[in-house]
Amino acid sequence: MSGCSRRDAASPDQPRRGDESLLLFSLPYERLATFLYNNRRQLPMDLQRKLFIKKMSREQASSGAEDLQRYSSEAKDELTPLRPPSPPMRNSYSSDSIDSMVSLPTWEDFFEKRSLLRRGDDTFRVYYTEPKSAESPVFVFHHGAGSSALSFALLASSLVKGFEKDTDGKKNGCGIMAFDCRGHGETRVMEKDYKLDSLIEDAIFVIQTFREMANARSNSIFLIGHSLGGAVLTGSCYRLVNEFGVDVKGLGMLDIVEDTAVHSLQGMHTYLSNLPKSFGSLQSAIDWHLKTGLIRNKTSAEVSVPSYFKRLDSGRYVWRIDLSQTAEYWNTWFVGLSKQFVSAPTSKLLILAGTDSLDRELMIGQMQGKYQLVVFQDSGHFIQEDVPKKTALTLIDFWKRNDKKVVVIRSTWGAKK
Repeated sequence: MSGCSRRDAASPDQPRRGDESLLLFSLPYERLATFLYNNRRQLPMDLQRKLFIKKMSREQASSGAEDLQRYSSEAKDELTPLRPPSPPMRNSYSSDSIDSMVSLPTWEDFFEKRSLLRRGDDTFRVYYTEPKSAESPVFVFHHGAGSSALSFALLASSLVKGFEKDTDGKKNGCGIMAFDCRGHGETRVMEKDYKLDSLIEDAIFVIQTFREMANARSNSIFLIGHSLGGAVLTGSCYRLVNEFGVDVKGLGMLDIVEDTAVHSLQGMHTYLSNLPKSFGSLQSAIDWHLKTGLIRNKTSAEVSVPSYFKRLDSGRYVWRIDLSQTAEYWNTWFVGLSKQFVSAPTSKLLILAGTDSLDRELMIGQMQGKYQLVVFQDSGHFIQEDVPKKTALTLIDFWKRNDKKVVVIRSTWGAKK
């Protein structure tokens, strides 16, 4: 290093005053990841996140690897304009006492079949479209807490249509399966146990039973979970691969990050206490979800929201599950999720509705190329409902990248130059 000043010879992993930001932004992805890891205790988390987001944006702009604007002409999702949130209502919503006569879409508009899978006294409701052949990839969907399998209805139909239009996918199409987890939708499980391990056991049972029922024992499997469903399928992935030899080609999580999820649980009791306890009609329940912005896609809300409620003899509709009764299990749901996801034994995809929630484990893992990150800025938390067409095209792209049965598309994302 003769002829170099002390400043020139300094290690890029040592933070300096004045020009450290300029230096960090100029680092390649791998070296920035090393810097963040080595200085994770000294640097404030918000600074680490800003560095990551800025660097990711620059890499994205230069490589175009995840430029989702290419989807804009193909994947126009109809979003309901957001209105100001309705004030909290603790007891009821709407004075309606008679259900709306408006015809709502049903599961048959989006899936080919539905079945009840039995395990002793337990029954699990599954909605599915069978794979056409052994070459067809099968997408398995798991919803989040308080939701249901029908939250994937529009995504399921968008996937099928997307494969029909795709050069590589139209020959064999794809299989799809979504199920109601215990306590949700039309699934009935006798034991009121919502520990993560119990949810994982349920998921493995449903997936294995479906593979037998649909003659999909040799098909490639892609596990896609939203929110809590992402944690369940991440845990299931290890066992499916290592214990049962399932050909899991990909694992995807929709809008779930460990740090954000753990922190949000602290305010969950307040959130739940402010939810309307009942609705006078299903249409009122649908309208409330749209007005508050929980769901931004009217068509999706019309098929998913009715499955969240049951009708009382009085004619009013109440939530199928009281999430406050699952509170004792919340601490088992998300702790350690980011590390487990990054190290899962398959290809991985994380789709977020904004990058502000990324935690340290995910930032470093992404810069090390351990998973693919896609961000939709025009979506709320329920990504699969708000932008189903975009999500479907992203999943098709993910399938192409990671299934040996199709031509591999190599990305220049984060590549050394």
